[in-house]
Amino acid sequence: MKESYLLKALLEASHSPNSKILESFLKAVSSTIPSKMCTLWKVNNLANTLSILAREDYKPPPEKEYEFVYPIQGSLTGYLMEQMTPNKPYFKIDSIYDEPYWSLHKSQERVKKLGLKKMLCISIPNSEQSSDTDAILNIYPNDDFDFSDDCIDIIRDHFSLALSRTRFIEREEVTRTIIQIYEQKSSKDLASILHPIINRVLKKYCKYEGCSVFLWDPFSNLLSLTQTTGIKYQPKKNEVYYYLGEGLTGGIAQKKEHLIIKNLANIDDTNLDKNYEHKWLEDTEHVGKSFMGIPIMSPSRPNELLGVIRFTNRLNFRAPVVDFFCNKDFTLVKHVCNLIALYMEYEQSERVRTAFAKQMAHEMMAPAAAIRGSAERLIRKWNSPNFPIAKVYDYLNSILDHAELQVALTRTIQYMWKGSTSVPRIHRYQVDRYDLKENIIQPCKKLVIPFTRRESLTFNNIVIVGRFPKMFVDKYAFEQVFFNLLTNAIKYRDKQNMDSFYISIKSLGYDSYSIPVNDGYESKKGYLIIVEDNGVGIEPDEKDKIFLLGYRKKGIEKTNVRGLGLGLTVVKQILEDFWCHIWISNLKKPTRFEIFLPDRLRNDSYLKTDEWQME
Repeated sequence: MKESYLLKALLEASHSPNSKILESFLKAVSSTIPSKMCTLWKVNNLANTLSILAREDYKPPPEKEYEFVYPIQGSLTGYLMEQMTPNKPYFKIDSIYDEPYWSLHKSQERVKKLGLKKMLCISIPNSEQSSDTDAILNIYPNDDFDFSDDCIDIIRDHFSLALSRTRFIEREEVTRTIIQIYEQKSSKDLASILHPIINRVLKKYCKYEGCSVFLWDPFSNLLSLTQTTGIKYQPKKNEVYYYLGEGLTGGIAQKKEHLIIKNLANIDDTNLDKNYEHKWLEDTEHVGKSFMGIPIMSPSRPNELLGVIRFTNRLNFRAPVVDFFCNKDFTLVKHVCNLIALYMEYEQSERVRTAFAKQMAHEMMAPAAAIRGSAERLIRKWNSPNFPIAKVYDYLNSILDHAELQVALTRTIQYMWKGSTSVPRIHRYQVDRYDLKENIIQPCKKLVIPFTRRESLTFNNIVIVGRFPKMFVDKYAFEQVFFNLLTNAIKYRDKQNMDSFYISIKSLGYDSYSIPVNDGYESKKGYLIIVEDNGVGIEPDEKDKIFLLGYRKKGIEKTNVRGLGLGLTVVKQILEDFWCHIWISNLKKPTRFEIFLPDRLRNDSYLKTDEWQME
């Protein structure tokens, strides 16, 4: 009979609002099963803690932190959980005063005050992953009452479904609210969208003290602060940033993996502890303790980072007590990240376009200004009777050199665009037979004359060594390959030792070479060209990134080195279109790029293949 009353009470309680469902279920239990107190605890398997979800018939003061969150290990509930089995997912105690129960109980004062004696501890399964324990229900019944197995099964099933329902409705509500925020905002910049999300919306479902969102800036190669609940000492927004791999936030961005930490002052993972640098702290009431950080990934390009969202100090919903982040928090925030990513991707595309235009203007301005200066001087002195003809020749040569440089810079953009389209290679390239040295590399060397003059470098320190083949390629495309390698070597030279500047382009001739392919090597016949310079070099952690679109050397924004981060992407793309390979064989002193040109480029038969004509 009592089973039917319990079932009816739980069914009626299930109509409660989502925010009140757990309290309603506890009332349903205590109304049908006479008890002195009921508590529902969330099991956090990541932190190995129990956190109060709902409580009936007792309201402790917030200063008693153990009444809201405590470690599973060494507790009475933790001990009882160990005694449970799949066939018996509960444990009954006739007297809490018996050992070992009494010494393990966290609140002996409460036991005496409320006159508690019997206890029933019930494991509530996760309805989505039945092998996991989602929560623990502790019931302190009246002395004269006992539970049947049927009662326990009813309780387990209904509480499990209620917890699942809570998670589902939370995701639905947060989605609807974020969409409304976006629709209502007259200014749809990312910061204005994020402000109510991290200050109000998320706190309703995952209570915390501090939250910050960082946007990945591929041009500056850093994470910049976009929105926050508050940073300690109130720095200027543009002062708050992290480089890739720097601190926990930069580490999350680098690994593209979420991170949950129980105690920032005692990080268990030795790798994190060794590299930990939390240079910007959220402004929180409590000292920073629990932490969660999640990478925000692009919806259209799942392996591309857009930003990082991080949280400091999870709070218990029942009191202002520091709690711990769990998988439920991660799942909810990850869902929110997917929504934020849609706005982030739009904002970042706008920002990248603006930055691209700005950088391109800088790149194009230098040769254009030089052309204008030479032309103005020529016009000004043209009619002077003492103006020597040799000077006319010098000015015209300067104009021609800078015009050629401007054309080369424009072609970088052109080939970047060509590579991003689905147009077959036959329509992207104009192939003919060229001497690699005479028709391509030597003209490239001439193209960088304005660079060397501007930087006061010795032009003769760019040397071309060895016998180069004649191959069927696109002249201007392969000019781009060597032009970008040369300009990079000039830009990233060792400015502390100007005399050390040199660039070498050397051909090793025709042979069978071991080529790095994926995780191994393949032996192929063809030509190997080595491009070396004695500049600042490449860091080990940058080796796999320098060919990525928009990537620039770490810390480069602090220098006057201009660039778009496109050059090496264009180089790799062109070479791969012609079945060539490029890789870095030495990082510093010298920095060495190796380029393999396959045997098939010695004749034009590949132009008739489906690969060339269709792909």
